[in-house]
Amino acid sequence: MSIKDSTVIKIKKLNLAIEKYSNGQLAKYDLTHPQFSVIKVLYNSSRASMRQVDIEMMLSLSNPTVTRLIQQLEKKEMILKVINPEDSRSKLISLTQKAIQLKEELIDYADALERHVTEKLTPIETEQLNELLGKLQG
Repeated sequence: MSIKDSTVIKIKKLNLAIEKYSNGQLAKYDLTHPQFSVIKVLYNSSRASMRQVDIEMMLSLSNPTVTRLIQQLEKKEMILKVINPEDSRSKLISLTQKAIQLKEELIDYADALERHVTEKLTPIETEQLNELLGKLQG
């Protein structure tokens, strides 16, 4: 199989294209795609705060990566980090009022990103793609 036909390379290129597009769209909010991913997880949580380790698991990112993203978002006053009163080794992450005020706009953006990524696919193809990606993730 040639490198241009490699599934792994195609997935990686698609991921890079999505991040590049997303970073451009999110610039007006002073956010990157990975930072937005952390905020989106918090938006979708049923709790007011989440443990950092839960964010790591939801995004399949390492502790150092999520720590860096959280530090960046704290500086931008989008999230708060506090010690978990139930476990002092754990940190609880919550949204600030600034992030909460942007929720509707950013959720609309997330929906627009989904549409942009799948605009060349039929609804059935989008469903099939999601099933296949789910299989690949295990």
